[in-house]
Amino acid sequence: MAKIKLIAFTDLHEKVVFLDRIKKVIAKEKIDLAVCTGDFTVFARNTQKVMRALDDLGVPVVLIHGNHEDEEEIVQLLPQFKNIHWAHERMIEVCGVQFFGFGGGGFSREEPQLELLEKQYSAQFDHRTVVLSHAPPFGTIMDQPDTDWHVGNATLTMLIKRRKPLLVLCGHIHEGFHTKDTIGATTIMNPGPDGEIITIEDDE
Repeated sequence: MAKIKLIAFTDLHEKVVFLDRIKKVIAKEKIDLAVCTGDFTVFARNTQKVMRALDDLGVPVVLIHGNHEDEEEIVQLLPQFKNIHWAHERMIEVCGVQFFGFGGGGFSREEPQLELLEKQYSAQFDHRTVVLSHAPPFGTIMDQPDTDWHVGNATLTMLIKRRKPLLVLCGHIHEGFHTKDTIGATTIMNPGPDGEIITIEDDE
């Protein structure tokens, strides 16, 4: 049975010291790939510099943007970086893992565009899909900046209930760093800026 070992992280906010640590973990733990769920800058400052640091991690990096990044700027810069795989509004496969990404935002309860994308990719979702979202799903531990104050995305929650992906990785709410929850059989996680190591087993 094949195993893929990844490290996920979020909300670096230009603190490349976290990437220095993550790079060491990647080498020590023999990580296969990295995943970043956005807000790697502070209001789009030094985007190219941080992307260069991401590209230099030494493994493929699956990336979506957060509310701090300029999507158009990232897309223009992408050809410079061979190790960065852009997953926003796409279904992509990297190292044998299928990712569906929805970046940006983080402040909306409902996302009509996400509903459209779910329908577009409906036939490709399965129990091995890993969903990447900058916003956390509504009604979970990681969407609470304060006790019983839920600010997450309800459209994402419904997608999870309908499509039953293996894993959802999110960010945005700093109070949710390193928290985990479940919706049905799906694990939800905010890995924080220093990251979480996750092992995915191929059950086929």
